[in-house]
Amino acid sequence: MGERADAFEDADDLAAELEELTDLLESIADTREDVGDLASSLPELRGTLQDLDTGATDEAEADAEGEAGDEGESEA
Repeated sequence: MGERADAFEDADDLAAELEELTDLLESIADTREDVGDLASSLPELRGTLQDLDTGATDEAEADAEGEAGDEGESEA
């Protein structure tokens, strides 16, 4: 309405800035959704990584125990 009445000195600049702000708000909304999805998946990912780390630690300990047992047998 103000544009049609030529109420603004730089109507084209104002329209461009409004377009830029609209794009920015849409980008923020999209990012918010992405962050929400990421935040909800992080605990699951963390649990999986901890399980993998625990499995690798258990495997390394078993290997170390097996090597220590092998050394004791060769001395006898």
